[in-house]
Amino acid sequence: MQQQRQQINSLIRSYTMLPGLVLATFGVLLILNGLINLYWTNWLYFIIEQRSPSLANTLALIGLLAPYGIYLLCIYAVRRYYNHHVGQVQASAPDQRMFGLEVAITIVLFLILMIMNTSYHLAISLPLLVLAAFFGVHWYILARQQYHYVLLALLTIALSITPLFSPTLYHWLFLKKAPDWYSNNISLIAGCLLLVAGFIDHILLMRRMARVRRAIQHTIQTTKAMG
Repeated sequence: MQQQRQQINSLIRSYTMLPGLVLATFGVLLILNGLINLYWTNWLYFIIEQRSPSLANTLALIGLLAPYGIYLLCIYAVRRYYNHHVGQVQASAPDQRMFGLEVAITIVLFLILMIMNTSYHLAISLPLLVLAAFFGVHWYILARQQYHYVLLALLTIALSITPLFSPTLYHWLFLKKAPDWYSNNISLIAGCLLLVAGFIDHILLMRRMARVRRAIQHTIQTTKAMG
């Protein structure tokens, strides 16, 4: 009974606080930012600028705004999907405050430590450690039921310390390419991890929702049969 209660608590919090596909959209935003900066700002822009500076500047502006536009469209589509297939459920005030604080602290620390890592060429990726802490805290908040967050936290920690044991990778991240090469690659890695976390969370959420529906239907049918 206690385990079932924890699973229901995890299910409700998972859906009302941060549904899987909503988390995945954050990953999409980081991936798009990383890709555009890696391949546009550091390569394609200079090629196009030599032929048409005005076109290059226009595309640069589009490239700057496009990830956020796509992110907003994804959020809108995801919210419509969940409202249509699952319904609307309002999170409790304490959960809303806890979730808001969790996300705000993660974003602020991620950005600050990204600047620190880029400036001082630290071998350990502090932004990825922040992301690992986010996965761990999120697992704890979700009644310690979503175990994929623990695995992703461990994977993120391993990725964050890899340059410490690989001088070749360290040189490639910090010294071989453009100054923002490191931050863009970290954005790509963090985005992929959030994307994976979101999709796994979504699959588990929908499976649990289906089990709850079947249990309710079974209870209704049993009650009718007994009546």
